[in-house]
Amino acid sequence: MRDLPAAVVRSYAELSLLSRETLDRLKERGLVRADGTPDPFIETFRRLKLAELQYARLIGVGSATGDGKPVIDLETLRDDS
Repeated sequence: MRDLPAAVVRSYAELSLLSRETLDRLKERGLVRADGTPDPFIETFRRLKLAELQYARLIGVGSATGDGKPVIDLETLRDDS
């Protein structure tokens, strides 16, 4: 695994959680408001996912090393305290 600054990895994890929560809220509320306009959370979700994907590329999430394993295993970063 590459040496990655903890702040970069933490930021990726935070973006991942925020985008998941935003998607959950969209699922609860629906994509369209009562007045027929799109829910503003759609744009929020889009922006979060773009940022999350940029971080993922930076830290190598989803990339494979020679042994076929991800560069970083996010499960090892859990803070269960």
